[in-house]
Amino acid sequence: MKPSKHFAYDAEAGTLRFLTPQAAPLLFYWLSRGKLGEHLDPLMVLNEELAALIALLPDGAAPSRLPPRPRPETEIAYAREFLALLADRIFTHAGALGWWQMDRAAQAAFVREVAAAPYSLTVAETDFILDGVEAALFRARQAVDAARGAGE
Repeated sequence: MKPSKHFAYDAEAGTLRFLTPQAAPLLFYWLSRGKLGEHLDPLMVLNEELAALIALLPDGAAPSRLPPRPRPETEIAYAREFLALLADRIFTHAGALGWWQMDRAAQAAFVREVAAAPYSLTVAETDFILDGVEAALFRARQAVDAARGAGE
């Protein structure tokens, strides 16, 4: 295998070095694609370590197509379908995440700092996701109640 022209790994120091100006944007693309790609794999989307790694990338690594910052906190720039998928992934794995033990502020922080990372969300976008998780819980409770009623 030929060596990377963009990256060098120093095994002794345990570090990855960027060798070209394109290295950080390339790594950002790979990480964000893996995290927020087509299927929104929960192991990637809900991974605190991956969010932390992406956050370590230098300014300028993110593509310019992201919504500009700052934006009004009431604005929803991302597709509602995308935000709803994030809510679904969180709901599906809520037990393992300790979601139900978090207060709303901690849940909002998780959404902004882990699930949506590296993208910045407005308050409205964060609330949309939190409300989506609550709506999924409500629907699940309705299904359980209906099943109990059918069994009587």
